[in-house]
Amino acid sequence: MNILVTGGAGFIGSHTALELAKNGFTPIIVDNFSNSKREIVGVLDELMGQSLKVYDLDVTDKMALRNVFSENSIDAVIHFAAFKYVVESVVDPLKYFSNNVIGGIALLEVMDEYNVDKLIFSSSCTAYGASATAENMPLSETLPIGNTTNSYGASKFIQEVIIQDVCKATGLKCLSLRYFNAVGADKSGKIGDNPPRTFMLFPAIVKVLKGVDNSLEVRGHGVDTPDGTCLRDYIHASDPH
Repeated sequence: MNILVTGGAGFIGSHTALELAKNGFTPIIVDNFSNSKREIVGVLDELMGQSLKVYDLDVTDKMALRNVFSENSIDAVIHFAAFKYVVESVVDPLKYFSNNVIGGIALLEVMDEYNVDKLIFSSSCTAYGASATAENMPLSETLPIGNTTNSYGASKFIQEVIIQDVCKATGLKCLSLRYFNAVGADKSGKIGDNPPRTFMLFPAIVKVLKGVDNSLEVRGHGVDTPDGTCLRDYIHASDPH
């Protein structure tokens, strides 16, 4: 099966593409490399023992997407491509809505044109918004989503609503993943969370350990926890569960 992986050169996308190849699928990557590094493609080729087919394009570009679908017999799509920084989304919400939501719509439209009816959508725990309270922990997928606290979460929530309606109208089959903080690296150590910009805790820790940065700033003081700082749940990018 040919699986289109949007954002496939990114952190979770690259791990997913590698796992697809290991399990007999053929990943086809779409990425504009705005939040990933081009050299990761060569690393994936090495780890897979084959040359990946990679398209350098933005998912908001429907004409470019049509070219990908016309050149390949796509069986399913895994959609990771999106801006992902919560703080940035609060400062520049239009950037997040114009990219994440419009890009998602463009992808759905092209999938419909080419009769591709299977989609895995990389949503986010931030879609739970006001439901993410201490009383509701651990969160259940049956909890309501929406009433989000930032534009990143809102963009994911909106995409989920759109996808749900498209599923009802067209028979599209979709699974939305609302995972929490993804961390870690493939066991080879050759791919991992190494973004161009560091807004996340674990990449920041790694940069200090490597000597790239001299210090680590701990934020979130005044929280009702034993030491007054935030508590976070993490999931390893290669966790099979």
